[in-house]
Amino acid sequence: MKRVLIGLVVTVFAFVVLAIAALLLLDVNQFRPQIQSTLSEALGREVTVGKLHVAVWSGSLDASDIRIGEDPAFGQQPFVSAKSLELGVRLWPLLLHRELRISSLSLQRPQVRLLQKTDGSWNFAKFGGCAGCALGETGCRCR
Repeated sequence: MKRVLIGLVVTVFAFVVLAIAALLLLDVNQFRPQIQSTLSEALGREVTVGKLHVAVWSGSLDASDIRIGEDPAFGQQPFVSAKSLELGVRLWPLLLHRELRISSLSLQRPQVRLLQKTDGSWNFAKFGGCAGCALGETGCRCR
């Protein structure tokens, strides 16, 4: 019985070590275009993400140098910039199927640039679009 228990513990430990090694060897930067396009579509602004790194112990992907673009009517400087981004991901789908499932998103040290025109419109008014635009409703004020 003792040998079976030791064998089981060694097997589980070996499996965990192999899973961690597979995560560390996985090039997560292949997901950068997918992350950028998904975030850009959701926010209605161009999003750029720096190099991605796996944080095994927290179950996340970390990226540096995050920028969310500005409404073109307000200039070219980024609307939001942040030192880093932490994406909580589901590790098993990433390991087994190379499928990225994001469970959380957190910006570290964000800087938001808020501007208002003389007509009273703000640069965040069209941020993320609106439900009416997404449904194709007429009279949507986001456009």
